[in-house]
Amino acid sequence: ELLMETLEENFAQYHNEYGFTVALVTVSSLDGQSAAEYASDYYQKAGLDNDGMLFLISERDGLWYLYTSGIAAEVITDEMIAKLETQMKEDLESGKYYDACKTLVKKCTNPVCERINADTLADKTLEREHCVFVFLGLGGGLLIGIATVLLLAMYFKKPRKKK
Repeated sequence: ELLMETLEENFAQYHNEYGFTVALVTVSSLDGQSAAEYASDYYQKAGLDNDGMLFLISERDGLWYLYTSGIAAEVITDEMIAKLETQMKEDLESGKYYDACKTLVKKCTNPVCERINADTLADKTLEREHCVFVFLGLGGGLLIGIATVLLLAMYFKKPRKKK
């Protein structure tokens, strides 16, 4: 019970800090669906965020599936999932779902959070570059305007005749 609360707190932290959903669903049976279908349906019906992942464990069927969406689907590769399967196999087979979930969260959330941070940094850099461009554009326009006024004033200035 305490272990699950710790997981829930970690999941909430990912959502609050990164806007990224992490969910764990354990079911006794898949009711005739494949693990992929069940996870996808569950994710959609639950109305979870576009960026996220759902770790499904079917206890009776002895199956698991990692459903990914949005940025998680871009970052979590089939190769990563194959490595996870090897790392979690013993825990899943012996019913140590908490340990399996800890492994999954550790291996999957770090790359996703790094990608989100990198995207955020890139967005801020673009925003700063845009501000500098606008600032230089306005400053340059102002200088050109002043120079034009001065040149026109000099051009149209009538020379005074001395008496």
